[in-house]
Amino acid sequence: MGINSMAKRGSIMAMVFAFIILRSFVVSIFKGALIRATAEAYAGTPPAVFSCLQAGMRHLCAIFCCHVLLLTSLATVGLLFVVGPTLGTKSPWALAATVLTYLLFVVLVCAAMVAAVPSIVVEQNTSPCTAFQRSRRLCRSHIAFIFRTMFFFQFLETGISLIIFLILYFTPDSIHYVIQFMLQVATIPLATILEVVVYMTLRVRCEGYSQDSLLQDLSLSPAFLEVSHELNLCEEKINTGECA
Repeated sequence: MGINSMAKRGSIMAMVFAFIILRSFVVSIFKGALIRATAEAYAGTPPAVFSCLQAGMRHLCAIFCCHVLLLTSLATVGLLFVVGPTLGTKSPWALAATVLTYLLFVVLVCAAMVAAVPSIVVEQNTSPCTAFQRSRRLCRSHIAFIFRTMFFFQFLETGISLIIFLILYFTPDSIHYVIQFMLQVATIPLATILEVVVYMTLRVRCEGYSQDSLLQDLSLSPAFLEVSHELNLCEEKINTGECA
């Protein structure tokens, strides 16, 4: 009986782990595709769904490894310098100071790494370590700007979630869960778009990034120039009465 119970628990844990990995893969593909679509919109070209999904699948491993390395690093630091030292302490003030210091560290690291995933998709950085280094160089002088932007977004998200929770407090649980799920589905794309906006803003400020440079990074310049040339020819024909 005990062996069967352990086997069931093991199978359930394996299924949960597989579901988490599969969900992470899907989110990584979706995030890469959305970053590509936002970058193409910045470049002035209409995003193509198929090419954006291809970009997300092409950078799947790099985006997934980037998220895993960042979460693992933060968790390791938390275990070594927060959980470990506070196990034997009895002072609530020391515990609070340690936790606040760790939270500040997490905020600074996340602010410094906000450009890592966008750089993977836009600049074709296939290595997570290269993406981390690129994000650190790009963000190190603009931590305050990134923190203000991300804090304002999180403040709005938390406020909207709290308002919805209060409104739906007396509604059935099924409706409440559906609304919360829809809110989460809407939040993930908005957060990804915000990362791209911050990344593009930093590149413009630090490097004088232009639309032509973005087109070259996305390998869209030939097609873009061809479309522009065709539009110009069509406009000339319209002006001469040759194009219907």
